[in-house]
Amino acid sequence: MTTNDDMTPRQPDENEQLEELLGDALDLVDETVARITDAEVSEHLRKVLSQSGYTGQVADKRDDSLIRRDEVTAPTAVANERTISSALRQMQYSRQSTTTLARSIGEAIPVPGGTITKTTVEIPGYVAGTWTIDPVHSEVSFVVRHMMVSKVRGRFDNFEGTIVTAPDPLQSSVTATVDLSWVNTGEPNRDNHIRSADFFEVESHPTMTFRSTDVRPDGDDFLLDGELTIRGITRLVTLKLEVYGFGPDAFGGTRAGFSATGEINRNDFGVSYNGPIPGGGVAVSEKVTINIEAEGVLTKNE
Repeated sequence: MTTNDDMTPRQPDENEQLEELLGDALDLVDETVARITDAEVSEHLRKVLSQSGYTGQVADKRDDSLIRRDEVTAPTAVANERTISSALRQMQYSRQSTTTLARSIGEAIPVPGGTITKTTVEIPGYVAGTWTIDPVHSEVSFVVRHMMVSKVRGRFDNFEGTIVTAPDPLQSSVTATVDLSWVNTGEPNRDNHIRSADFFEVESHPTMTFRSTDVRPDGDDFLLDGELTIRGITRLVTLKLEVYGFGPDAFGGTRAGFSATGEINRNDFGVSYNGPIPGGGVAVSEKVTINIEAEGVLTKNE
C-alpha cells in the first residue's frame, strides 16, 4: 500500500481495485482449471457426446490447462469449451466479488463470483434477426474428384434453411434441409446413379440435414460447427464461414449474405460405393468438398 506525503495510507483508486480484482480472479480460474484431470475432462466429453447420440470412443487430449479445439479429433470437437464450463461449475470455491472476465475459452460460463465470457465479435452493419434462405439466390453444391485426374461438380436444386443471427454473433445458428432427389451434375444417367442405393439411396433417405452447434472466430472469418446427417448417419463437421454483409434489397426488405465451405469423407456417411480403375486408384474420391452460398431474407428482427 502506498502513502501520501503526510505519511497517511492512500486507499487504492477504483481502477487499481478493479485491476487487482481481475488479476486475482484470473489466477483463481487458472488454478481451478489446472486441477481438472484428463480423466475428468474425458468423462465430460463422453457425457456431452452421449447426449448428441455419439457412441464411439473419446480421445483424451489436452493442451496445458485448456482443451484446444483445433487439436482434438472430430468426435471430441462437439464438446468444445462447454466441457470447461461444466468442469468449472463443479469445482467448489467461492469469491465475495462479481466480475466479468473477457477470455475466449467458451460461451458465457457462470462461476462462483463472476462470469467468463467470450471476447466480443463485431461485424460492420450486423443485423440480429431470423432469416429465411432464398433458394433463388443461394446455392448448395459439391465437388468430387473423378478417375483421379479431374473434378465433377454438382448441385442440389431444392433446399430450405433458416439462419438466426443472435445479438452476440457467436451465439448464432443455422438449420438446413436439402432434397437429395434434386441432385444435378448435368448428366441424367449419373444423377440417377447418385440417387440410387449405391450413393444417397433417396427412396429411404430423401434428405440431407444440417444443424449448427457452435460458431467460432477464425481470423477475419468464422468456423461453423454442426451436425450433418446423410443416409440417417450423423457426423460432426466444421465449415469455414464468411459473412458477406447486410443491407436493404429492392423490395423494402433486408438481406444478408454468407458463404461456407468444408470437406467431408463420404464413407463416414455410408456412401461408400466405388469402382477400381486400371493401374490403381478409384473412380470417385472419398473426399467431397461442400460449397454453400446463402442469401437470407430477414423475416424477424431480434
